Amino acid sequence: MKKRILFAILTAIFFVGITHPLPALTQETPPVVKEKGVSSPSWMENGFDKPSESRFVHEFVKMLLALGFILVLIFVGAWVFKRLVSQKLYQANMSSSIKVVERRALSPKASVYLLDIEGRGVLIGETATEITRLAEFDLGEEKKSFGDIYDKTKANDE
Repeated sequence: MKKRILFAILTAIFFVGITHPLPALTQETPPVVKEKGVSSPSWMENGFDKPSESRFVHEFVKMLLALGFILVLIFVGAWVFKRLVSQKLYQANMSSSIKVVERRALSPKASVYLLDIEGRGVLIGETATEITRLAEFDLGEEKKSFGDIYDKTKANDE
């Protein structure tokens, strides 16, 4: 509920800032007098003053602020999303009888996982095409590190 309210407030602020009209130019322009053989720029014929650089700078700064706001919003949204996903994964891992104790990436497409399945340790390897059980052992009461378990498994294989 808080997220929806925050999103609505930020959206309203953004759209009010973007759609808020700039103050109209109230400066009166003198009538244009045409002389023979002298051509005047089109902006004078329409009765407008020469466009000022301050108007351009104002519009440019407004555009940069809007761009900055959008970038900040994207980065904040990504950070919040990352936190929510990691918390959900942590909570799912803690309430399950199968827990991922540790994961080590061997390459971009291959990983080794240490799982705790009701007190028993299972070491599995994962690639893009298959999952293989590498070893199974008793974890015991103490939590062991990946390196300790790997050394113990390697010693059992030899």
